[in-house]
Amino acid sequence: MATSKAAYVAEKVIGHDDNAITQQDVSGYQQTGEAGTKMKALVWKGKQKVEIVDVPKPNLLEDTDVILKVTGSTVCGSDLHLYHGAVVQLADGDILGHEFCGIVEQVGSAINKVQVGKRYVASFQIACGDCFFCKQKLSSQCEKTNANTAAKSLYGGRTAGIFGYSHLTGGFAGGQAEYVRVPLADVNLLEIPEGVSDEKALYLSDVLCTSYHAVKDTAVYQGDEVAIFGAGPIGQMAGVFALGEGASKVIFVDTEPRLTFIREHFPAEHSDKLFFIDYKKLSHGITSKETVVSMLKDMCGGRGPDVAIECAAGEYAKGWMHWLEIAVGAETDTSEIVNEMIEGVRNYGRCGITGVYVAYTNHFNIGSLMQRGIRLIGNGQAPVHKYWEELLAKIQKGELNPLQMVSHRVRLEDLDKVYAKFDAKEDSMQKVFVETKFSLPKESESPEITSHRPILAPNTAMNQPEVVNYDVLEAALQEREKWQGIWPAVRVVDFCKGQTIDRAFELAAELETFLKEKSQAQLRLILLEIRQVTPSSKSHRQGEIISAAVNPAMLRCLREHAGLFNTFIEATCGIGHWYSAKHMCYDNGCDDHRGGRAKFEMFYEYIPQERSHSCTQLSTDFKSTTYFCLSLPGSVLARLMRDVAANAQLATRPFYLETLIADEAMRTWQRDIALKRTELKSLDKIIDHSEVNNRSINELHALARQWHILARNLSDYAALMKFFKSASQRYPSIGVYRLEEMAILNGTLEYLDSSCQSLNRLISDYSGRTKTRIDLLYHLANQAESQSTRELAELARQDSAAMLTIAAVTLLFLPGTFIASILSTTIFNFADGEMQVYKKWWIFPVTVVPFTILVFIVWFAWLGRKRRSAERR
Repeated sequence: MATSKAAYVAEKVIGHDDNAITQQDVSGYQQTGEAGTKMKALVWKGKQKVEIVDVPKPNLLEDTDVILKVTGSTVCGSDLHLYHGAVVQLADGDILGHEFCGIVEQVGSAINKVQVGKRYVASFQIACGDCFFCKQKLSSQCEKTNANTAAKSLYGGRTAGIFGYSHLTGGFAGGQAEYVRVPLADVNLLEIPEGVSDEKALYLSDVLCTSYHAVKDTAVYQGDEVAIFGAGPIGQMAGVFALGEGASKVIFVDTEPRLTFIREHFPAEHSDKLFFIDYKKLSHGITSKETVVSMLKDMCGGRGPDVAIECAAGEYAKGWMHWLEIAVGAETDTSEIVNEMIEGVRNYGRCGITGVYVAYTNHFNIGSLMQRGIRLIGNGQAPVHKYWEELLAKIQKGELNPLQMVSHRVRLEDLDKVYAKFDAKEDSMQKVFVETKFSLPKESESPEITSHRPILAPNTAMNQPEVVNYDVLEAALQEREKWQGIWPAVRVVDFCKGQTIDRAFELAAELETFLKEKSQAQLRLILLEIRQVTPSSKSHRQGEIISAAVNPAMLRCLREHAGLFNTFIEATCGIGHWYSAKHMCYDNGCDDHRGGRAKFEMFYEYIPQERSHSCTQLSTDFKSTTYFCLSLPGSVLARLMRDVAANAQLATRPFYLETLIADEAMRTWQRDIALKRTELKSLDKIIDHSEVNNRSINELHALARQWHILARNLSDYAALMKFFKSASQRYPSIGVYRLEEMAILNGTLEYLDSSCQSLNRLISDYSGRTKTRIDLLYHLANQAESQSTRELAELARQDSAAMLTIAAVTLLFLPGTFIASILSTTIFNFADGEMQVYKKWWIFPVTVVPFTILVFIVWFAWLGRKRRSAERR
C-alpha cells in the first residue's frame, strides 16, 4: 500500500506529459463534484480495505463529458489487484470500478451521438477515437487519454486511460458508484438496444471483449487443444469462445470452487470437451511428482496443448521464492504460470497472456521459449471498441448468454463486503451484478439479490435458540394470522443527506418491494404500532397476557428482508420472558481477516408511561443504521425529526435516539410524580378526625400503589441506563466516531442516570409520606371511634342507674303489696260515707317492714356476690 501511494507521489513530483486531451487525475469528485449533492460510491482506502462512502455527485468538466446514472456495475478479478495493493499509484479515496452501464442524465455541449435518457454501456478504457490506434479500433492503446509519465517509461509506450484503475492509467473515477463522469462519451459509450437487459449488456464493458480478444489474438483454430489458466469469468468465457472457434478440447487449470462452477454452468453441448486440472493437488517446480505441465502433456498426446491462455494474473505466487521476491519488491509479478504455459504447450505452440501483469518478473524460462519456438503473445488490455458491436449482435441473436457466468446479484451498498467475499471465493462467487437504486427490474435469468448486510446475519445472539423458542413463536404468529380487523400501517422514516422521507405501508408485499429496491438510508426508523385485541379474539392459552398485537405478515417480512430479531417479535406477541426490563447487546468488531466487517446490534424494552409497553432494536454497520420501534412515543419521534431537521449530523450520532427515549421517559415520570405529589398534599390537609372517611383512605391506598408502580418502573429505567452505559462503552471499540460525540454521550447518560436516581429518591420520600399519612388517618379514625365508645359507655351507665332506681322502688313497694294481697289486710273503711281506720292496722306495718328489710338485704347480697364473681373473672 505504501509503495502504491509513494509511486503516485513520485508521479506528481515528476509531472505528467502533455499528450492527454482530457483532464487527468479526477479519481474522485471531492474537488470537482456538486458539494451539495451526495452519492454513494466505493472507494479504495488501502490494502484490502474498501468502503462505501458518500461523495459529491460528479459535474460536467469538459464539453465532451456525459454524466451517467449507473444502473449496473460489477467486480472484476482485476479489481482484486487494486484491493491487494498490487497495482501502483492508488490514492486514498479513489473510486473504483471499470465496468458499468447506465442511463444518461447530462451531456456536454459538444456531444453529438449520446442522448439523455437512453441506456449505454461504457468501455472500460477511455479512447479518443482519432489517434493512430483508435482509427484501427485498438482503443486500449489510445495515445491521447493517459498522460502518466511512469506508465510510459515502464511500458515503453502509451496505453489508454482506464476507469477506476489507479493513476497509472490516468486517474479516472470508476463506475462502482451511483453516478460517473464519462469523458469523450461519444466514443466510449455504446447504446443498449431494446430487448437487451442491463445484466447482459454490462459485460460488454470488459469481460466479454477481453475473453473474446484473448481467443482471437492468441489464435485458436479448428481442432486445437486449448489450456486455460484461471477459471474465473474471463477464463470461463474464453473457453466458450475457444469452442466457438472450433477447439476440440478445453482444459481449465485452477482449483475449487471455480472448477466445479465451470462444470455446472458450462453449455451442456460441450461437456464432453471439458477437462479440469486442480493445481493445488499437484506439485510444482523441479520434481518427479505429477505437475501441471506433466498433466497437460498426458492429456494432449504427450506433446501438450496447441494453445495456452493465461487468464489469472501475475500477483499469485505458488512457491516461497517468488512470494518473497514480490514481498520485498524484487519483482512485481511471478513467472510461474507463464513458465507452466511455455513448458506445457507443444513445440511452436502459442501462449497468450490476458491476465494483468504490472511490471517485472524473475526466473522467466526464456530458454524453453527460444529453443521450442513458443509464440508468447501479450494480448494487452482488450480493445473493447474492436469487438463490442459484434458481441452485442451475438447477444441479440441469442448466440451468446453472458449470464452463464453470473453467480450473484448484490447491492452497491454491500459492495465493500462483497470484495472480501469475492477475494475469498466464498459461496462460489464467480461474477456479480451490482445494482444501484437506479437499476431497472431484474432480468428473469439474473440471480436473486444476495444481501451482505450485517443486520441480516442469522447467527446473532438475538436469534439463538437458547433465547428464542421457535415453535412457540411460530405458533403465536400463525394464531395472529387468523385474527380479524384492520392492522395499523408500518411507517418507514428515512433520514439521509439532510432530508426526511416518511412512508407508510399497509401491505407486506409493498414493504418487501421497498426493502428490496430502496437502498439503506443513513438512519432508518421502522415504526410498528399495536392493535388492541378484544377478549373474545384472544387465545384461551394466553389468558390475559396478550392485549395487543402487530400484523404477523409485516413481522415476517421485516425478519426476512430487514433483519428484525426474533426476540423483538416475541415481545410483540407477549411470549417469552414477560417481565419488562430485557436488554441484549451483540457486537462483531472489525477484523482485517474478515474483510473489515463490523456490526453492532442492540435490543431493549421499556415502559414509557403507565399501561404501555415499548421495545426497540438497533442494527448498524457504522455506515447505515436501522431502528425497529414498537410503540415509539410520539413525543420522541417529534423531537427526533425536529432535531435532525435542524442538525442533520444528529442522524448519525450514536445512541441519540436512546437518549431521547430516556429523557422523554424521565419527563413523563416527573410529571406523574408532580401530579401524585399534588394529590398527597391535598390529603395532607386532613388533620381533624371528623374529616376522615373511607374515600380519603382509599385514595391514599391507591396513591401508595401508584408510588410502588413508579418505583418499579424507575428501577427498570435505572437498569436501562446502566445497559446504555455498558453498550456505549462497547460501541467505540468496534466503531469509529469523534471523541467529542463520545464525551457528549457520556455526559448525557450521566445526567439521565442522576435524574433517574433523583426521581427514585423522591418516590421513596413520597411513598414514606403516604404511608405516614395512612397511619395518621388510621390514628384519627381510632380517636373518633374511642370518643364514640366513651359516649356509649356514659349512656349505658346512666341507663344502669335508672334501672337500679326502678328496681329499688319496685323492691320497696313489692313486699307491702305482697303482704296486703296475702292477708287481705284492710286498714281504711269507707262504710257509712265516712273513712274509718281498722282497729288492727298495726298488723300490716309490723309484717311489712321486716319483710321489706329482708328483701333489700337479699338483693344487696346478690349484687355483691355478682360483683365479686365478675371481678374474679
